[in-house]
This record gives sequence, structure tokens and C-alpha cells, in this order.
Amino acid sequence: MTSFKKMRENMILGQFLPGLIKEETLIEVFSKVEREKFLKSNLQALAYSDINLKISEDRFLISPFNYAKMLEAAKIKKREMVLLIGAGIGYETIILSKIAGTVIAIEEDTELSKISEENLKNYDLDNVINIKGKLSEGLKKHAPYDVIIILGSIDELNKKILEQLSEEGRLLTCMRLDQNLEESKLTIYYKHNKKYVKNILFDLNLPKLLSLGKKNNQFKLIN
Repeated sequence: MTSFKKMRENMILGQFLPGLIKEETLIEVFSKVEREKFLKSNLQALAYSDINLKISEDRFLISPFNYAKMLEAAKIKKREMVLLIGAGIGYETIILSKIAGTVIAIEEDTELSKISEENLKNYDLDNVINIKGKLSEGLKKHAPYDVIIILGSIDELNKKILEQLSEEGRLLTCMRLDQNLEESKLTIYYKHNKKYVKNILFDLNLPKLLSLGKKNNQFKLIN
């Protein structure tokens, strides 16, 4: 029988620590959340591998290590409200719920949204709002947000999403600097005095985030 607990331990020892994930809270949370329970049986053996898992025709579940790198860069505080764009099947939402004050998770894909709802029912959550909606719009209803995380790489960023940040808030996404390449860089946008500052951090290659049935990315260029 596969020991998923042992696999989680190996993920921490073989990926997180060598990859310089130092935040103790993150290590503890990733050590405890059972990712295999979010996956179909044919993918469970890969639950803690450092690869992005295909969960629909054009969507992927990013690796726990890549997600941890985003969260460590985000420096989320327990009181903060976070908008998660492209929430998929709920695993990243659960992780966030352990470290943030409130999580607003938005998913556009009907099937993934249904799976997420079922997965989240297995947890006693009082700080998560799970919503089906257009990824390209963000969610103005509950704005402003202290942190916005886009789970996937994009070519361009819609200004209306950026405007949903609170003052001193930050948005994290992986920007593709060349549309012809698969490479992307983790990028943070900070809001300060009603202006935005862009900071490119490091290489982080995430699958491109596409809306279901669309060939082109829906995020528009900042004006």
C-alpha cells in the first residue's frame, strides 16, 4: 500500500528544503494537507511529485513545490484576504485557508468548480468562499484584496484585476515574457499610493492559464 504520509515527508525533504522553502508555517501546512484526496486514482501516485498534473483538457494542477514558492514570496499574514484566481479542484484553496484570514476562490471551468465544491465539503471551513466565475474578471464584489494569486502563467494582465488590490496589496502571477516560449517568471505587482510597482522575482514555469474553450489568453494589457 502506498504511504502518502511518507510521500509528503519525501516531498518536504527532497523538494522544499533543497529548494530553500524556509517558512515553517508553509512546511507544516504542506506536510499535513492530503493532496492525494483531491486527485483521481490514476494520478494519486504523482500527488507529491514536482510536476504539474493535467486535470482537464487545458488545465493543470501546479506542483506543490511551485505553489509553495509563490506563497513564500507572497508573505501572507493570518489576517489578510486573498483572491485565488484559477482555483481548480480546491487543493490550493485548502492550503491558503490554513495561512490566510479569508480566501475567495474563483474557478471558471464548470466541472472543476463542481469537483472543488465536493472536495471542500470534506473540510470544516469558515474562512473560504468558493465561487464559479470568469477568471479574466477577478471578483470585484469582495474587493479590495490584500493579496491576489493567479494560478498559472499569463501573457498580459487585466487592469481591472489589478485595481481590486487594497492599498499596500500585492498580486502574484507568472508572466510569460515571450509568447513563443514556455518560460515564465514569478512577478509581483505592489500597490502603493494608488500606483503599481512591478517586480520580477525569478523563473517559475507554470502552465499557461486559459479559459475553457478559448485559444488565446483572456487577460488584457494594463493601460
